[in-house]
Amino acid sequence: MLIICPAAFLGGGQFGGRYQCLAYDKLAKKNQVRLLAIDRPGIGGTQSVPLDQRIATWLDMVSALLDHVKIKYVHFASHSAGTIFVLNALLHLRHLFHPVRPYVALFGPWVPPSISGKWTMTTVGKLPQSWIGKWHHVAKFINNNVAPVIAAS
Repeated sequence: MLIICPAAFLGGGQFGGRYQCLAYDKLAKKNQVRLLAIDRPGIGGTQSVPLDQRIATWLDMVSALLDHVKIKYVHFASHSAGTIFVLNALLHLRHLFHPVRPYVALFGPWVPPSISGKWTMTTVGKLPQSWIGKWHHVAKFINNNVAPVIAAS
């Protein structure tokens, strides 16, 4: 039997992981909402996948998790770089949205630098593609080595 309960799934920002849910945990518990998140491919304890397969892999992971915990419908929320993942959920996982009250929240969605004019992202856009393709290694290092030390302090 599938449980139909208030649940929200977070597509996290740049480092795209479950650690970002910690900030929302108290609020979710107070409002009796089950908050779910997973590490994106290549982040935290997940294996790296080629760039062109990351969104499809994340979508498969979301479906598998919700099946495992027996949740039929969720609301989706994203922060920053998680927006592209949540928009793909809206496109490809429509069956997971509540049939009467579907809901998507985009918190600080990522905006291309050509529109935002942010010099930092424009600068990043000028880096060699090979560097950008390795960013997940930097994120994984931070999540596995830096974040636990900061959290412990």
